[in-house]
Amino acid sequence: MTWPLVHENDDGIRPAGPPDECLYCRQKVGQPHGPDCVTVKKLVEFKVDVRLSDGVKFTGLWQCEVPHSWDEHMMDFHKNESSWCSNNIMHEENKGSVVWDGGEDRWPALKAAHADENRCCLCEEVSFKFMRVVDAEPRRDIREEKKP
Repeated sequence: MTWPLVHENDDGIRPAGPPDECLYCRQKVGQPHGPDCVTVKKLVEFKVDVRLSDGVKFTGLWQCEVPHSWDEHMMDFHKNESSWCSNNIMHEENKGSVVWDGGEDRWPALKAAHADENRCCLCEEVSFKFMRVVDAEPRRDIREEKKP
């Protein structure tokens, strides 16, 4: 497993920090990212459990990236107990990252629930459970190079 180096166009280099250093782990360009740096990720799979207030129930599997250093407890905490909102799952519809059980298209039911004015969000109706690491190879995003 090769740990990623901080790149000059690394996603960890942010406007709020030095131009040659990852804002999150403070490593300089050319150095390895820190072991707990949140920009270094792995691909994991969650079970998505939907229990809508109208009685509709369904499940699916969602593959997404999470910080590489996170363990099962942290992944489940982040998706279910932290400030992360279950409404965020709606951004996955066009990515193909969620496979609903039975192969059915469950997005219309979620969109209807999401659009309901009587709900502030889907957090009481959608929960997540870490299932497995799909790919443990450390990865991080590199922004496109700035063009003159």
